[in-house]
Amino acid sequence: MESERIARLTRDAFLKEPLFQGFTDIRKRPQIRLQAILMSLFAMPLFGMRSLLSNDRQARTGHYKKLFGCERKMVASDSTFARVLRWLFPQQVKQFLFGFLQRFERGDLLRKRLSHKGKLRRLGILDGSYMGGHWLVTLCLAGRIDYPVMVERCQSQGQEQGVARQMMREAPRVLGAQRPELWLLDALYFNRNTISIARASGLMYCSSSKSPNTAPSPRMLPTCSSTSEATRN
Repeated sequence: MESERIARLTRDAFLKEPLFQGFTDIRKRPQIRLQAILMSLFAMPLFGMRSLLSNDRQARTGHYKKLFGCERKMVASDSTFARVLRWLFPQQVKQFLFGFLQRFERGDLLRKRLSHKGKLRRLGILDGSYMGGHWLVTLCLAGRIDYPVMVERCQSQGQEQGVARQMMREAPRVLGAQRPELWLLDALYFNRNTISIARASGLMYCSSSKSPNTAPSPRMLPTCSSTSEATRN
């Protein structure tokens, strides 16, 4: 299939770049390079794989092992992924995410228009979710591509908003000129504390609701209306 051929070419190009050299391998006698394990995980969407089980099956095939320079019976199993991801250093993971920032900015991939004639803006989306056995909050720069640039862990469900507000405070310092120019927040984040942080940073914000039960309160509607008007320009 054409899509599979493109995925192979793209993944092969990624393999030639030192994407994962910033990660420390704590194993004493590794049988397969850490870079190959992480690349196999990173490349799953490019190859159309939707689960670790499908990666497990693909990792046993000859062409897949050849692509990763592997002479073992398989590249990496789903249990290997789980073990490796548990001991990766969090700060190195964060630096890995930041590593794409300047490249995407040079390609003007981090901005989009909210209306046909509107201004190009760097949009920031904050949301919490349960992923990989962890509660996480992610800051995604939504432009021509969607780029998860900051990720922070929560201790449990219900703490997402506090973590998200701290990420909003840190974003200008961490991202510099590439910080969001407009926050797109779920209605659950549309409260006085969150809005105050956005205003203190000189940024605009707007809210969307996933259900009628999470709409902004009536006293916030004038603010929401004025923000919506600003985003049309």
